[in-house]
Amino acid sequence: MVDVCQCKLDQSCACSQFDAYAEECGDRGIDLNDWRKDVEFCPFECSGGQVYLPNGALPSPSCLNRNPTVTSRARGCFCPEGEYLQEGVCVGAAQCRCLHEGVFYEP
Repeated sequence: MVDVCQCKLDQSCACSQFDAYAEECGDRGIDLNDWRKDVEFCPFECSGGQVYLPNGALPSPSCLNRNPTVTSRARGCFCPEGEYLQEGVCVGAAQCRCLHEGVFYEP
């Protein structure tokens, strides 16, 4: 891990180092997954209506599997509670398309 001081004024360099530090701590049983909330210059950009979660469930709920069995956890972009991932976008249950015999149907 590079010393954050070597990053000088490059904030993206510092962010990746903070992330590596948090991961190393996690490997040792110390949970620093939510460090980004305290470092405003290190936002985690999410798209498709997703939000950053420091400890999201994997696999994440989708329209095709709304209640998957959680096998692990990770930090990253996830749909907000009550929404499901469909083709990279978070949608409410009423907007989920149905899959029948390999064909998607609109709700």
